[in-house]
Amino acid sequence: MLDARLETIRRRRPVPWGQERLDTQLQSLALARRECDLFLPTDDLTIDEVRAQALAAIAGAAKADAATATIAKEDTR
Repeated sequence: MLDARLETIRRRRPVPWGQERLDTQLQSLALARRECDLFLPTDDLTIDEVRAQALAAIAGAAKADAATATIAKEDTR
């Protein structure tokens, strides 16, 4: 899950809404935030840094999934 403060969002692109709408959205996504595998505040990151961190998280999750699958396979022998 990617996150940014309102001032960052406005610096990146014009939006016709304010903090109240962002707060409502954050409340609506609270469960998703608690349950996500990756929460990445992007305020101080470039797009390349966001991409690199997201890809690293995906690669790490895939590696962990492969290890879990290998262990599970060995347990069934």
